[in-house]
Amino acid sequence: MELDQGLVREVQLFDEYRSKQIPEGFRSLSLHIVLQDQEKTLTDERARQLMNSVQKTLIEKYEIRLR
Repeated sequence: MELDQGLVREVQLFDEYRSKQIPEGFRSLSLHIVLQDQEKTLTDERARQLMNSVQKTLIEKYEIRLR
């Protein structure tokens, strides 16, 4: 499933963690993502699908690694 960017209303970085556990040159970031559909209520299943698409996009485009 391709990411419907129109449903991603807001993305905010709310934490950056660095420690010896994080390899040099890497950062651990936490994001707050707001999803909203103007036409209908998002079901839990649809929200999960969207978050999977967000993760896939981040992995493919920015080469992130999930912890």
